[in-house]
Amino acid sequence: MAEELRTVTAALSPKFLVKIVALDLLAPGALPTLAENVSAEGKPLTVFVNNAGYGTYGRFAEVDLDRQLGQIDLNCRVLTEACGRLSPFLERGSLVINTASMAGFAPLGNFAVYAASKAYALSFSVALSAEWEDRGVRVCALCPGSVESEFALVASGGARKEVLHGYSADRVTASCLKKASRGARISIPRLKWKFQRLLTKVFGPVQTARFADRRMKRPQAGNFGK
Repeated sequence: MAEELRTVTAALSPKFLVKIVALDLLAPGALPTLAENVSAEGKPLTVFVNNAGYGTYGRFAEVDLDRQLGQIDLNCRVLTEACGRLSPFLERGSLVINTASMAGFAPLGNFAVYAASKAYALSFSVALSAEWEDRGVRVCALCPGSVESEFALVASGGARKEVLHGYSADRVTASCLKKASRGARISIPRLKWKFQRLLTKVFGPVQTARFADRRMKRPQAGNFGK
């Protein structure tokens, strides 16, 4: 991964500096350590992407509570702390992208904690974009649907190997960067996902949560929620 990042950024511009910092973001002191590394370089952050996060499939009472609390910690607290710790290194023209989700637009049964955590990420990002506008720092909440990744493998405890009908991560990224650079505060890269968001508005939070609970069940390993 480190070599891949160096190759890609070198192709884009020799001005890019790639430094890999291996951190467990849930570990105490991880974000201060990251901020110290950024400070040591003596260069501003021009693009900052908050992409760390995970989800869990299954009803709230059936999924391991510690995994769900960890989900809140990573998806919400770490995202917030990262913005706070790295804020001093952002300058006019810098871009911050926080990965939220289509799940952030409505409560979802069988996905309750994840959807709630992404609703936080979405709300926080849009509010931050308003606060940082005078600084000239742009903030965009990326709200994708199913994307090719290891998300399903983690969320299901290994019961599902791949995200079903996953969209290209490269295309999602390219679309988000393009829209964010033009000032978009929320990026929904596909027309299909925009239509799904519209449906959540039409049916409202209660019916959307019920539909997800009854019609959008996802597999989980037999001992995943024990």
